[in-house]
Amino acid sequence: SVHRSVKNPLFVEALPEEYLRDEPLLDRNRFMTALLRIAQTLYNRPEFVKRLPTGAARVEEMLAHMAPIYERSFGRTMESDCDFTDRGIPVLLSSSPTAALDPNRIPMAGNVDITILGNSFGEKRGVYARFGPKGKGTLVRCREVSKRKVVVLAPPAEPQDIAVSLVFSRGQYTISISRTAQLVVECSNNRVDFSNTDPPQLLSYEEPLPPHTIDDAITARILRTFAVLCAHNQPYNTKFLTIENWHRAKRLLSITEGEEVGTGTEESPGLTSLDDTEVHGTDHKDVFFLLHAQLHDGAQGLSLDFKAYLNTLARCFFTAYGPDAWKDHFERISKIEVSHSKSNRRASTVTLEAQDEMSTLEAAINAVEHRTIRELDVYLGPVLCGVVKEQRGNLVSEATGLPITHFRDHPTLTYRHYDDFGSEKIALEVVMASANFSGACDRLLQAGFDLAAHDPERTTRKPVGRCWAISYGKERIGAMWDYGGQLSPMVWQPAAQSLVKAT
Repeated sequence: SVHRSVKNPLFVEALPEEYLRDEPLLDRNRFMTALLRIAQTLYNRPEFVKRLPTGAARVEEMLAHMAPIYERSFGRTMESDCDFTDRGIPVLLSSSPTAALDPNRIPMAGNVDITILGNSFGEKRGVYARFGPKGKGTLVRCREVSKRKVVVLAPPAEPQDIAVSLVFSRGQYTISISRTAQLVVECSNNRVDFSNTDPPQLLSYEEPLPPHTIDDAITARILRTFAVLCAHNQPYNTKFLTIENWHRAKRLLSITEGEEVGTGTEESPGLTSLDDTEVHGTDHKDVFFLLHAQLHDGAQGLSLDFKAYLNTLARCFFTAYGPDAWKDHFERISKIEVSHSKSNRRASTVTLEAQDEMSTLEAAINAVEHRTIRELDVYLGPVLCGVVKEQRGNLVSEATGLPITHFRDHPTLTYRHYDDFGSEKIALEVVMASANFSGACDRLLQAGFDLAAHDPERTTRKPVGRCWAISYGKERIGAMWDYGGQLSPMVWQPAAQSLVKAT
């Protein structure tokens, strides 16, 4: 406690005004600040500057002069009461599991060594790490301490949220759910003053649950219902579910957004239930919808595509019914028939039977084995011009057997050309200007050519049949010829003899 009437002018000069109130009390940080200011003032004279050039040297000199006075005043040495090796409050740089984990998250049970990197760790007294919400939590003493690194055993954590992921493979959707938590990591050298990193250091916990694969028939029925829900008030929309139609889906399918995460009983991370109030636009409080909604081309505002719709359903079912019963509710909602409203039934161009047939066809296509190397024929209308292959090689004319360009080879693709009339335009301006196979395909389409799955029996420039361009609005999405061949998208190709049509 320092009073304004103190007679030492250096002491008064060294202290800021807020320290010199009628009855000021100096806490630890202000006391150390005051000592630093006093040391700088006492030894700021010319005779001390050369001998004590740094602030640390001046503080050390002042403490050496204080030691005998301290011992006479308190009857014990300064060294017995003060630890001048204390490094203050640690500064954290990162925290991660010591052993390599996949993913880089620790289980809910904890018991995993965590390495914390930073500065100012106190090696003499030890360091304590605190795990929990910022400012409170479980205190654990670090088992290994050095100047810039400590190792501590992570404590267990309670689930706070869930993570939902969905994988589509070979025509089936597989949903994986994990319980998750994040704890703030703080460190202290004295269990009183803790690090205050901004942003805070977070430690991620994850407990994966057994995945669930949705049956093909159930997926087809849910997709049919999804398309009908999307078309409500938007007759030609079958792909994106708006917020208004999501609330309609909750009412028609009896979807409940539960309050709890974890076991569905008392193990709650604090998520609150959401009412079923009809809202318009995107200014709403529907957390489950917002977690998976995105902006899509052709959709008005935030909306759910089919994959995001399944993710949202999984989150709703898990939070409402727990980890044991949530899987059964996909089958439940697949049995509920949802029809078009009277105002939309006549305008809708997608019938339930057509949706069911399309879903079955899509599942069959996705189950087809893929080629490892793509190879596409290049057409100009009905004329076969050449073939481009996703493999390092040269650009060769089939008519002459010679390279078309002076380039020795292309790093990512091979091109064989059958049409000498357009070789320069295709080879030089399109193919060689592309950095990779996908870029070459895009440039060919922009130049007015069409692409088809390679047919090894067709190697002539002669027109092989009529050709039609397929468009969706103003966007060109495909091409079709009136002779037998393989159905194929551009991003992948079916294996040989798959998806081959005679006509």
